[in-house]
Amino acid sequence: MIKLKNKNIHIVSFDIPYPPNYGGIIDIYYKVKTLNKLGINVILHCFQYGKKLQSEKLDKICKKVFYYERDKSIKNLFSFYPYICNTRKSKILFNRINLKTEPIIFEGIHTCYNLNNTNIYRKNIFIRAHNVEHKYYWNLFKNERNIFHKIYFLFEYVKIKKFEKKLSLHYQMITISKNDQIYFNKFGSSKLIYPFHSNDSVNIKLGKGNYAIYHGNLSISENENSILFLIKKVFKHINYPLIITGLNPSKKLIQVISENKNIQLKPNPNDNELSYLLLNAQIHLLHSSQMSGFKLKLIKSLYTGRYCILNKNMLFTSDLSEIFHVAENAKEWINLIKNLSSKSIQNKDLNYRRIFVQRFNNKILGEKLIKLVFQ
Repeated sequence: MIKLKNKNIHIVSFDIPYPPNYGGIIDIYYKVKTLNKLGINVILHCFQYGKKLQSEKLDKICKKVFYYERDKSIKNLFSFYPYICNTRKSKILFNRINLKTEPIIFEGIHTCYNLNNTNIYRKNIFIRAHNVEHKYYWNLFKNERNIFHKIYFLFEYVKIKKFEKKLSLHYQMITISKNDQIYFNKFGSSKLIYPFHSNDSVNIKLGKGNYAIYHGNLSISENENSILFLIKKVFKHINYPLIITGLNPSKKLIQVISENKNIQLKPNPNDNELSYLLLNAQIHLLHSSQMSGFKLKLIKSLYTGRYCILNKNMLFTSDLSEIFHVAENAKEWINLIKNLSSKSIQNKDLNYRRIFVQRFNNKILGEKLIKLVFQ
């Protein structure tokens, strides 16, 4: 690889990427960390909102870090542009990047409001597509019960679909899954680079555990629907322990879980608690209602899970079925859980897993990204 030490790259993040505690932010944080290790100077621009604070951890892996307030006021709903973009417009950000000649990666369509301006069309601007965003919002619309939220998701879906197509006609997309790459290639050029993550090597406990686990952001309606499917259609019919863990479960989810003696909720675990639960589980459960994007918990399960069951929407490549078990209907989930609950994992079972995860090696992904943006 060409030596590119001390080269600068700008990354525009939709949120502060520390702590790295959910999907897209995990990808951004470990991307920045990897680029720093490879000698690239990262100038990070991030939008600040919610409970996240400016972090000294980012100063240690970035040349500079700039913060911008996200304007979440209602007026931003009334625009031709998506709310998720309109709330992240910043003249200060635009002025900082407009005259730069260094590569810029915009993380998600969320950060791309300033790309409306044709003055900054150029070859070394890239958009990291964390999924096909309009498909994600269509799925939110379908699963939402609150009528006002449902209307918001529908309008946002229409705006995002139009803006997403416009962006992909002018800029190179960097996708995280093959399915997303196929979609964006209809309009322009896209490259596949799998998401960056926290895992260095396969770390799977030999022997046998005594519970199944589902983990994820529990506040997301898609994840809540997956959990409700597993509870009502699967674990109500088998006497096997299930632990559900993740961020911010709803009152409804807490109530449903409390009604089942074989199911425990472990909300908002810290990194050590989550690692312990994942490492000691017998079976990891991975379920999704949409194919767009890439579920980072799948990578976590590849590196730490004894046995894993997923549905076809999680199956981003056909050879994954040589490691994970695939179930579509409730009967298949029940049968697989019963069969896998008594099996012990041996070292010989992990040989193919160690080979398979090389495609997700952060250093390899970082070198691929550097080659792309500095070509």
